[in-house]
Amino acid sequence: MLLENWVSMFLFVGLRNAADLQYEASFDFYNHQLAGEIETVYLHSRPEHVYISSSAVRELLKFEQDISKYVPNVVLEELKNEEKN
Repeated sequence: MLLENWVSMFLFVGLRNAADLQYEASFDFYNHQLAGEIETVYLHSRPEHVYISSSAVRELLKFEQDISKYVPNVVLEELKNEEKN
């Protein structure tokens, strides 16, 4: 089996806390209805990332604050590309 076929059988979901697990688990039913062959794998966040949320990062961006400590470099690069366009 090719690696790309193996990877496409899984949906990887990051979790910060129990509320994230409850929210994401609610989608399992629908995911299995749409694509029964796909399994969801839950990954726990590192302790230093538990309080980082997309909402908080968007709020920082809204006020033109530095988000480099909270997102990967690829995200920063994509945001810079969006600003150019």
